[in-house]
Amino acid sequence: MAWAFEFVEVRHRVDGHRVLDGVSFGARVGESVALVGPAGAGKTVAFRLLVGLEKADEGAVVVAGKDVGRGGRRARRLLQRRLAVVFQGAPADDGGYGIFDGVDVLENVAFPMREVGRVPDRRREQVALQELARFGLAEAARARPGELDRDARKRLALARALALRSPLLVVDAVEDGLAADSLPTVVTALREAQAERGTSVLLTTRDEELARAVSDRLVALPAR
Repeated sequence: MAWAFEFVEVRHRVDGHRVLDGVSFGARVGESVALVGPAGAGKTVAFRLLVGLEKADEGAVVVAGKDVGRGGRRARRLLQRRLAVVFQGAPADDGGYGIFDGVDVLENVAFPMREVGRVPDRRREQVALQELARFGLAEAARARPGELDRDARKRLALARALALRSPLLVVDAVEDGLAADSLPTVVTALREAQAERGTSVLLTTRDEELARAVSDRLVALPAR
């Protein structure tokens, strides 16, 4: 089976400090992998390399057979169309996760779907509502994001990412912002999406128990 993504002997420094040192791992198409480790182990650095926000100092990060670190703007655009990405929210960013506060919850899910274009116009709202329901947000569809707490905003970001129907879902700090009683809902939703669509997934987390629940395989990064 083909690789959805691979890290091949990746070495990378941040502010002069070696964060990743010869890291090699990957996920086959349709596989879910959790990258686990303590704070500072390089999980978010690996996430940023995979989504094309940074370029590895050495080695290669490969998505669907293409080296993320090579190619120009067009190559980056093509990469981004393959990815659905959920960033870690900063503690002071009012809930964050790239939510559009000027439109309602349903439009937050529908708008990116229009941009990517994988879902026909006539089905877009239906799909958006399905994904909101998957994350327990159906009743909030017409609410404004400002009415949601941090937990609900994180679930909204996850619903929006899954609605894109992208081949590869990448989530940094999957537990970030989630209340403990939301974790089973999120685990079920991610597992269902993987089974239904063959979505490949990379998640980062500090929580090894959560990683085992939500992924097929764990890759551990050591403390540095």
